[in-house]
Amino acid sequence: MTFSPAKAPTIVVSRDHGGTARGQAVIKLNLKHAVSGIKSKKRFCNNDMLEVLLLVQNQYQYLYSDGDTAHLLNMQTYEELTMNINMLESSKDKLLYLEVNMEVTVQSLEPEPGPLSWRLPARHTYKVKSLMDRIAKDRGTTYVTGTLENGIQAQIPNFIKPGENVVIDLMWLTYIVYGGCGALGKSIVKLFKKHAWKVVSIDFSINPDADDSVVVPDHPQTLNDQGTRISADIGDLLSGSKADAVLCVAGGWQGGNAASSSFLSNAELSLKQSVNTSLIAAHIAAHHLKPSGLLALTGAVPAQQGGTPGMIGYGMAKAAVHHLVASLAMDGSGIPSPRIVGILPQTLDTPGNRSAMPKADFSSWTPLDTVAELLYNWASDCDACENGHLYTLITKNSVTSVE
Repeated sequence: MTFSPAKAPTIVVSRDHGGTARGQAVIKLNLKHAVSGIKSKKRFCNNDMLEVLLLVQNQYQYLYSDGDTAHLLNMQTYEELTMNINMLESSKDKLLYLEVNMEVTVQSLEPEPGPLSWRLPARHTYKVKSLMDRIAKDRGTTYVTGTLENGIQAQIPNFIKPGENVVIDLMWLTYIVYGGCGALGKSIVKLFKKHAWKVVSIDFSINPDADDSVVVPDHPQTLNDQGTRISADIGDLLSGSKADAVLCVAGGWQGGNAASSSFLSNAELSLKQSVNTSLIAAHIAAHHLKPSGLLALTGAVPAQQGGTPGMIGYGMAKAAVHHLVASLAMDGSGIPSPRIVGILPQTLDTPGNRSAMPKADFSSWTPLDTVAELLYNWASDCDACENGHLYTLITKNSVTSVE
């Protein structure tokens, strides 16, 4: 349904019926602005007046692009229509999948304001240019990473050969990153967006590079309240679909031994930043991740090597994340067909670390782009990582090894 509150054409994404303490019926709507795509929430009562608008969808054929303008042809009237590429639904990165003569859908509000947006089809047939070599595994594989003629990488059924056609689902490229505004999270968001994935960021602020952001309130909340709210917001954004990857890269470093004045407060903060976020990511994966989708949690090398006397709370929190990875990877964890991994960096090459340790050996720090590429490869290829494995990332002389 489309309506016009305060003369702003708005599409209803989902709705929920409720009530107030006085017994008045209330309808809670999750909305999307029909032109800008900005999402919002609004409550309506019985006597609220709304103007319902007619939303029309017509099929067009893509002809060509001229700068920021796409030229489309009406399949029935053969009239040409021009649409700005910024009016493409979901993300401009989807333009990478656009091909001449592709059938697209144009949404219009009648009688005004006319064409609002356009979107690519849910599926489209592409020609395969090349396939990656893959070592066969005993359990067999169903898909292999390949490159389409337009240069996009995709998962290709292993019976398809170069030069043959394959149908690509254009709606499945979605991932969720917890910690999307941190240094590593920002690098991951940019890389996945480069490959035309839809990105949902979870953090204390909005990541402008992501398609959608779930903002975590900065006021105190219980783990249950925070996790339940975030999972519900993710469900609203996905609108019934499932994500292909959930990546938790939230966290932070805190030092201190048992005699430190900040020992207890730092330990509490470490648990919130590493354990709580990982638990919430696991809860999201249980409800919103596709079977065999990737769930990656962030641990740390020192916590795997033994005790951490100078950073007890931090080491304890990361050790708990390692245990969580092992538990989630087992049958009965609540995540169907689990593909759970842990990434254990030694030291990440972040602006914050460089500022705090300007005289350190940066050649032993792992670049953020290296971690982002690793996670992208795992998310893109079901056979690229082992379920339940804790992968250590060790960098020496600017060369990173993953074990």
